[in-house]
Amino acid sequence: MDIKTIFLCLILTNVSMSFILLAYWKNQKTYSGFALWTIGASVISSAYASFALRGVIPDFISIFVASGLSLFSAVARTDALGKFTGESKQKFLYILGALGTIFLFVFTYFHNDIIIRLIVFSVFVVIILSFQMKMILKHSKSNRTLSAIFFALNFIFIMTTIVRAIYISFSAKPQEVFSANTVNIIFFFSLIIYDSMGSVIFVLMNSNRLTEELTAAQKLLEMLASTDHLTGLFNRRKFFEKANEEMERFRRSKTLLSAAYIDIDNFKSLNDKFGHAAGDEVLRKVTDIIKKGVRGIDTAGRIGGEEFCILFPATSVKDSVMVMERLRRDVADIEIIFAGKTIKTTISAGVTEAGEHDKTSDNLIMRADKLLLKAKQLGKNQITSD
Repeated sequence: MDIKTIFLCLILTNVSMSFILLAYWKNQKTYSGFALWTIGASVISSAYASFALRGVIPDFISIFVASGLSLFSAVARTDALGKFTGESKQKFLYILGALGTIFLFVFTYFHNDIIIRLIVFSVFVVIILSFQMKMILKHSKSNRTLSAIFFALNFIFIMTTIVRAIYISFSAKPQEVFSANTVNIIFFFSLIIYDSMGSVIFVLMNSNRLTEELTAAQKLLEMLASTDHLTGLFNRRKFFEKANEEMERFRRSKTLLSAAYIDIDNFKSLNDKFGHAAGDEVLRKVTDIIKKGVRGIDTAGRIGGEEFCILFPATSVKDSVMVMERLRRDVADIEIIFAGKTIKTTISAGVTEAGEHDKTSDNLIMRADKLLLKAKQLGKNQITSD
């Protein structure tokens, strides 16, 4: 296979990848750097075409412009990776590319030496791609597999670039630069793999980030749909879902299950006296105490208004009452400062234990609710149980 055929493969590969990148860019959400990578992949096709037409088109285009476009493509794709991974501004990359282009101009028109030009070009390519490798290593935790492949592609291409530059330098034969020797063929094939696989990996990285973003958004929607916005506890719908699950577990495993129905005493008068904003602050403070006072396996929810409910798996009514007594004392001890005013509040609760007669979680919670009513009738700020 001759070099012109390899250049044709490079051109077709990058033109194809450019269309794929453009189609993806048009039809999918893309992140910072994607457009720049697409531009870099498109520009390199022109550079390869110019290299392939050397001898047919003016040397200014086939040597200087083509080499400059190649450096710009390397810079653009490195900058694209930096933008994608959130690196700081990469202006120095463009300075490197400009310096490399200036050196190429000098060794084309003032001191025409193809071997020195190749060495200069190779040095700048290696330096620029080394920054790519640094970024890949720095941000490899986000996707280890893709990062490892991307790093390997860069490493292989850098090594083949160095080997080619050394080989041609020692041979001191300008005709070796584009001859169909083994070193050149290996180099250009590694270039085909780097260009094609690099773009594919960049698309996959974008897709992975999009998937992660959609998954996070879905989790957030699920959380919003199941969580009370003020307290962060389960809302009524989600709490009763959990209650049904706990009741099923209770009936299967025959373990203990207790429930507490809680109400903030005199909440309406508190709202009337201090305002609804103060009432919201009281709800949050009581919630904080509940969250700190329950275990990870317990389920707490805001049932509505100033009413809460807690499920205690594997817990007897006696132990649940002890927990609720501690929570009651903690609430009674706090002083809530709001708008320069001190607010004191208390809670009452009814606690009950599931039995064989409880067919659904509704039976258990309704019984706890009735016991709460009894606590209210007995004077509030207390816990009653059956």
